Amino acid sequence: MNKFKLLNSFFIFLGFLLLNINIVNAEYGTVKERKGFKEIDLDDNGKISYYEFQQIRQKRFDRLDLNNDKIITQDEFEARNQKFFIEIDKNKDKSLTKREMFKKRKKLRNILE
Repeated sequence: MNKFKLLNSFFIFLGFLLLNINIVNAEYGTVKERKGFKEIDLDDNGKISYYEFQQIRQKRFDRLDLNNDKIITQDEFEARNQKFFIEIDKNKDKSLTKREMFKKRKKLRNILE
């Protein structure tokens, strides 16, 4: 059991180390991820400031606020979700298969985008 715990701890540490390297250095990751980082890094200094992060949050809020009244209603939120559902329901059968869901898993994580 001790060997298992030691091995498990090693893999957790290795994963943490690799994750931190990817966060600190924008040169890591896919081309799409680097592009996304550069879009958020408004002053192009290789870091994302609180102000830059807030700008992205504001854009996401604005996309949900369809009538620009600075309030997101249930209807506006549901309209965005309906648009998302229609987009990933490729065969238009009004249900999502596991395949349709996994093809858009990154988009699922960013449903408010």
